Amino acid sequence: MYPSTFGSTDSDLRNNLADKARDLEPLLSECCLGCGRARAKGDGKKPFTCSNARADAGSWVYDVQTDEKLMKYIHELRAEDKLNNRIFKALQSDDQTYVLYALRNGESLESIDEGLDRALVGEESSSPIDSLDFSFGGCDCDEDQRFGYSWTNVAHDSTLLHHLFQLYFAWVHPVYTLFSEGHFVESYKGYKHQHCSSLLVNALCALACHYHTPSEDDEVDYNQLGIQFADAFHASFEPGDKSMTSIQATAVMFLVGIARGSGLRASAYLRLASDNIAEISSSALTTSWRNMADLSLGEWRPHIIGDVEASSQALPHILSLLILYDYSIVHLLRPLLDLEGFPSMPVEEVAWTHAQHALFLLEGHYRTHYTCRHQAVLQMFAMSNICGLIARFFPTKSTKDSAVKDGPDAIALGLEILQESNISFPVAGAIQELLRREAVGSSVELPLGHLLASPRSSPPTYSYGDLMDVCTRPSYRQQWWHVREKFDKELAEDWYRQGPEYGFKPRESESVAQ
Repeated sequence: MYPSTFGSTDSDLRNNLADKARDLEPLLSECCLGCGRARAKGDGKKPFTCSNARADAGSWVYDVQTDEKLMKYIHELRAEDKLNNRIFKALQSDDQTYVLYALRNGESLESIDEGLDRALVGEESSSPIDSLDFSFGGCDCDEDQRFGYSWTNVAHDSTLLHHLFQLYFAWVHPVYTLFSEGHFVESYKGYKHQHCSSLLVNALCALACHYHTPSEDDEVDYNQLGIQFADAFHASFEPGDKSMTSIQATAVMFLVGIARGSGLRASAYLRLASDNIAEISSSALTTSWRNMADLSLGEWRPHIIGDVEASSQALPHILSLLILYDYSIVHLLRPLLDLEGFPSMPVEEVAWTHAQHALFLLEGHYRTHYTCRHQAVLQMFAMSNICGLIARFFPTKSTKDSAVKDGPDAIALGLEILQESNISFPVAGAIQELLRREAVGSSVELPLGHLLASPRSSPPTYSYGDLMDVCTRPSYRQQWWHVREKFDKELAEDWYRQGPEYGFKPRESESVAQ
């Protein structure tokens, strides 16, 4: 999609970036005051677009947890209404003596409800599982299995667990789809071990704690809670367990490890999960894939896709995938940028275009709508590599367009977004230090705010071992010598001959030199 822009001017690039900006509209949690007064309504099929939102798009940030807070409030009201109805029914039955006695003694409605649970056999239970707002049926397990069993011993508060599940499936699952959300929820609510296990629940909750936004109303320390969930995983983990839920939980713990800046140790979980997956019967996998693949083309296509507008798909994981796509192109071409005897000019244009587009998506859309606080760790590494590449190979620019980043601009943006992520992810601080060292090594000036940081807010110091633990190497930059060793000696000649048909056209000066 980009080769046609290689010969374009800076003005053309600016127009292309502006067109992309118009394609993505801001997502809002509430209507503005003007729309509220005008009683503006949608048609029930397509979202209503506010003219003010278009004008002020840069200043609005979508709060992804707004719906969760509203649902939590609705559940609390429903629970209170359910509790009151139960008390009233008890007053109308033979249990009115117990209820009246408890009320006269000043007992709370919750304690009375607990007393009814103990006194009434077969009465409707107040199981915390029922409060989960998932679109699946109720529990179909036995009553003795519902009572006294818990997937985790770290926390039993249904509201807390529900909050962690919402965070995981909102931020992690769309990017790292390690298991089926529907199957997991069905097994979780039904106390079935087919698609759920204590290992998986503990690992999931340990990672979700990093995505919680701290507030003054917090009754628990989510950092400490995440450590407790991880400890619970380690206490019950058995390396010889090759069940699917154990493999999935091990993969989630790899994400927990890299989020904490322990990539070297976390890589052991990833290796173990990969090895155990490889030992699964190949015949079983073949049969499973045959059953999935033997479908008509129409069955593969989601039914809702025809009613979805392009502007409604600017969700965080969609933007992340677009950013990672641009990064994959840059990463693929990176060994050719400084390869001796290779026509680097056409490769530089492709790498530069995709690098600039990734920064445009990050700054113009992802950061504007969602902030970078919850960005995936993979995205942190990708953006650091892109910012470092621009600083090393494209330190200056020939235009005043703010949408185009030179070396100092890219480094400043990279340090800022990592500072946002550092609130929830310790690994961001280490990546920030690696990017700072990359800027110094490329002779790029650091932002003034980074140089003049007050002693109270000075960044922590990272030892060589700390940085090795993050990236399993001293730098996040990959060593390319072993990649270049695999290049054919006639690669440059083949590139000159075959490159033009794929859009890689060398400039006249290079053709004359050749």
